[in-house]
Amino acid sequence: MRNGQELRSQIAGMAFYENMRAKLYWAVVSRTPSMLMAERADAGSPDMGLQSWAGDRILQKDATSAVRYLAEPEYRELNNLTVILLDVFSDQADLGKLTSMKEAEELFERQLALLSRPVLKHGGGISSEDAEAHAKAEYKKFDDRRKAENLGIELQAYLELKAAGKALPKAKKKK
Repeated sequence: MRNGQELRSQIAGMAFYENMRAKLYWAVVSRTPSMLMAERADAGSPDMGLQSWAGDRILQKDATSAVRYLAEPEYRELNNLTVILLDVFSDQADLGKLTSMKEAEELFERQLALLSRPVLKHGGGISSEDAEAHAKAEYKKFDDRRKAENLGIELQAYLELKAAGKALPKAKKKK
């Protein structure tokens, strides 16, 4: 029985986290993470529409992370708002005024409203699964084009070396 309760609690916790995350994004860019990813993932855009990525080249995991599509000011605003709200949560929990996820969600929405932020009242316009599928499809197109461009660069370098080799004087054959 305890494992079933723990599993339900974990699922509820993950759903709460995803819901709060969507509300944070909405408060900053008026889009859920899924909507943001679906709108900004574009194989034809420079860097696929991404504003940041780990490492020196864009990978699929970058393309399927909504935070990677945020411009620097949006990212900074999201972080600042998160810190403010976590401080409020911590304070209220320390005072014993925050004892359930429902209370936390209500406090969260009140704080967003007090900060003159839009409050998400619906589930968004696109599922996370659909947004991820879109981002993966756009990444595949982007990556295929990138590979073709790299192959073209390598082929051009090879042809230039071959032409340069023909221009070299012929070696005399020893008798």
